[in-house]
Amino acid sequence: LIGSLSLRSSIASSAFAPHVARFLIVRHGETDYNSDGRVQGTLESQLTPRGQMQATELGRWLARNEPSIGRVVVSPKKRT
Repeated sequence: LIGSLSLRSSIASSAFAPHVARFLIVRHGETDYNSDGRVQGTLESQLTPRGQMQATELGRWLARNEPSIGRVVVSPKKRT
């Protein structure tokens, strides 16, 4: 998990709209290029077995700690 960001606007902090938008930003797991020390940019590269394990562990963590996620946005790359 790279980071978590909670945003609260002036409207959200008022008594009329006590909503908070929360964003979780996650980077892909280890890829073939990462394990070789290469920068891949927008090139395609498969997840390594370690990267697949990292993705599985992240999914389990999200299920335990963030069960009410409303929307997920992902890249079309193979590494996600």
